[in-house]
Amino acid sequence: NYTDPDEMLNACLDVILKVPGGDVAHVLMVDEEDGSVRTRTSRTVSGEAVGNFTLSQTLSNYVLKQQCAVVAPDLQTDTRFVGSKSIRLGRSRSILAVPIIFGQTSKGLIALCSEAVRKQEAEDDLDLLCVAASIIGPALRTLDLNIEIEATQREVVLTMGAIGETRSRETGNHVRRVAEYSKLLALRYGLDEAKADL
Repeated sequence: NYTDPDEMLNACLDVILKVPGGDVAHVLMVDEEDGSVRTRTSRTVSGEAVGNFTLSQTLSNYVLKQQCAVVAPDLQTDTRFVGSKSIRLGRSRSILAVPIIFGQTSKGLIALCSEAVRKQEAEDDLDLLCVAASIIGPALRTLDLNIEIEATQREVVLTMGAIGETRSRETGNHVRRVAEYSKLLALRYGLDEAKADL
């Protein structure tokens, strides 16, 4: 039961890394403004976050545009990606990747990478990633929408306070004081900063 999208994604990646195995798992999302693919979160098998990760653009574009999974036990010899500089220079030797789709549109992908060539069949692992992507997509959208709704509600409250302030300066000051006292009481009661702020 998560309210923070990144916490939810990290928990999912931790499970993915334990069940099929792999060195690192990533969730990459398409930026709505410029269409670039950016890492939303990455986890290693030990549970640590990974900084500055970039997945091969050739590979990520293939998964997103074709809206299909990629099972590549050895990326270096995979005929779909021959000639890709980003794959030749990458650390991952094998990868499982599936798209995250909202409606008919690819919004991102989940990738499970290993530095060694995978020798065993990956069909069960692929099924797990597909299930994860089908759950993560709608869950991520719901959590992101909840954050947007909270921001909108905050704007409405602030706007109402501003309207009150324009009618009466004392009313506006009263609204601010009551808000500040309420937050201080909530903190004193033992609520964390986020709940007190809410």
